[in-house]
Amino acid sequence: MPYLQRPSTLSPAHIESEVVSVEVWAYPGQGLLEVHVYFRGVEVTATVSIIDPNTGQQIATYITPQDFPVLLTTGTYNLYAYYEEYRASQTVEITEGQTTIWRVYMEPKRLCFVATTCFGYGHPALETFRFFRDTILLRNTFGRLFTKIYYYYIGYPIAEILKTRHTLRNITRRSLDIILRALEKLKIVIET
Repeated sequence: MPYLQRPSTLSPAHIESEVVSVEVWAYPGQGLLEVHVYFRGVEVTATVSIIDPNTGQQIATYITPQDFPVLLTTGTYNLYAYYEEYRASQTVEITEGQTTIWRVYMEPKRLCFVATTCFGYGHPALETFRFFRDTILLRNTFGRLFTKIYYYYIGYPIAEILKTRHTLRNITRRSLDIILRALEKLKIVIET
């Protein structure tokens, strides 16, 4: 069952992780590990270190996605993914005859928490909201003040509420769709 990990405190990124398992042919005492790292919704080449949690020893370092899947002995491992200045960590259980897939989604902290929660990572709408923030809001005093308040005090708590309340998230998404259409028209005017 996929699950979400809270944003990492070790990195200047908002990170969500999803771990899933897929059955494969049986390996006596072994299973496969596959890692995919996404930055702003696009899969990127990243470095992944596999650590033995009992000894703290590094078992190996791989480049994702090209070096995966990796065959490992069953057991628990600590994984660390590095992309540019971003870092994510996850503990995974390797099960016999299973491929454990770790998907890491990274975004700079200055993302629109509410829009990302409503639309999902990598959705084209997020680029329009970023365009509005960067070309209009951050170029005037009121816009910079609003952006600061949103990122430091308002956005993340609202996004957390929306994650658990499906109906409220749908209502917010419909409202954002209206705003999005207006911003797309504004973007066309600004770019021409």
